[in-house]
Amino acid sequence: MTTRVSASSSSVSVAAGVAGLSSTRIDSMDDKTHDKTDHDDRKKYNEAFFETWLENNTTKLQQSGVLPQLDEAPSKSFTCACQCVQDSQALLQAAINKRDDIAKQKPIDQKALDKANQAVKDATKALTEAQDSAYQSSLPLLDEWKTKAGALPEPTRQLLLVTQVLQQATPKGLATYCLDATKTDDQVKVLLQLLLDERQFGLLERMVLAGGAKNGKYGQALEIYTKLKAHVTLQKTTTIPQSNTTDQQQQYELLDRLALAVALELAQPLLEFHQDKTFVDPIQRYLHYEQAYLFGELDPVFATEFGVWELRMIINSVAPNDQLGWGRQMLMNYRPDILQYDDKWRYCRIVRTDVYYTGQPNWPHEPLDFPQILSGTYICILYN
Repeated sequence: MTTRVSASSSSVSVAAGVAGLSSTRIDSMDDKTHDKTDHDDRKKYNEAFFETWLENNTTKLQQSGVLPQLDEAPSKSFTCACQCVQDSQALLQAAINKRDDIAKQKPIDQKALDKANQAVKDATKALTEAQDSAYQSSLPLLDEWKTKAGALPEPTRQLLLVTQVLQQATPKGLATYCLDATKTDDQVKVLLQLLLDERQFGLLERMVLAGGAKNGKYGQALEIYTKLKAHVTLQKTTTIPQSNTTDQQQQYELLDRLALAVALELAQPLLEFHQDKTFVDPIQRYLHYEQAYLFGELDPVFATEFGVWELRMIINSVAPNDQLGWGRQMLMNYRPDILQYDDKWRYCRIVRTDVYYTGQPNWPHEPLDFPQILSGTYICILYN
């Protein structure tokens, strides 16, 4: 449950510390200054280099005889279900785009807009059903894998993880990063060490099991995580008031998970709400949630129940940080009783009590922001 913390002298010191770290110890992601380095020795890390690496790994896995062969029928069913999800996502996006185009026309054709809104609702329902179907079709495969796979030998497991990254990041994407003149030799070295150094396989496994870097941008994710990891380690050795935990190790582990979540999810720049040039700053987004956690503004399960994957789904909001803070404070002040519910609707129940769905936006003023979403009862599916 969200709790209020008074602005005591200790909490003020935390704020000052966070602000100081933001400006001095952690560089902004907008800082484009890099060391000038000799890139000649990096020319070998081209697309062909990574393609050969991926092909060799794939061949080794196929010839190892260690990986279990799953039954064809459930595999084909799951593949078809995943394709249906992709098709449904494309149809939903097309419906949203069409609806938005109609909404921009002046005067608005209300009949056409109502029809377009219904199409978006139908497409959203179809996507949900497709996702549920894909989930159900995955269960037999997961059960079969658990039965047949057992414990993979460590070398095979490491080979599997590296191959997954090579596929997800793609040889072209990895080569583009390594040959980028704005990247330092150290940054490229860190990326290659992730794939080659056995000491880094723990981090590699955490990244892959948490869904991998957004759009395969592992190099960018490592840049962010390296900065945040140094900050988190410093936090571990610094005495900081703890508002909702007495276990310093638990706090450290949470902040490390949060740092990794931010790095993986925001490796691909995320535009802020209704902006075309302003992106969510990964460092500032991390600091926003770190400060909110230390001030006791977050539900206790934030620290105890959420892994890296769940935290990714928290920090990836397109709302600016100040509006995220406003939303927490508003809900706590306006309807604190809603926060007492112990079910999955705890933080969504307001859409059934005060902020009802509607198909037509009602923007009181420019620029558009999240407070207007609530006051204008703007339907959630506009942001899918």
